[in-house]
Amino acid sequence: MEQKQNLPTPGSVLTFGILGLALCETGILGLIFSIIAISKAGKFRQNSTERSGQVNTGRALGIVGLIVSILMIILWIILIALGALNR
Repeated sequence: MEQKQNLPTPGSVLTFGILGLALCETGILGLIFSIIAISKAGKFRQNSTERSGQVNTGRALGIVGLIVSILMIILWIILIALGALNR
């Protein structure tokens, strides 16, 4: 019997990319969803010959969400450190 691969759907990649970008202000949630979007896009691209605009868009949103999430985490760390220094 041939095993069926569970490829992520283009819609799921796009959904996680949007969630990653929308929640990037929280830092950790945006980071998690962005990593999931990038991972799913990579899995889809690796195992499928089909090229999908939704996958490309979800991957791009995931990358932007990842960058902004990392910047927000750094900002939160700086703000917490400065707040602790002012006491």
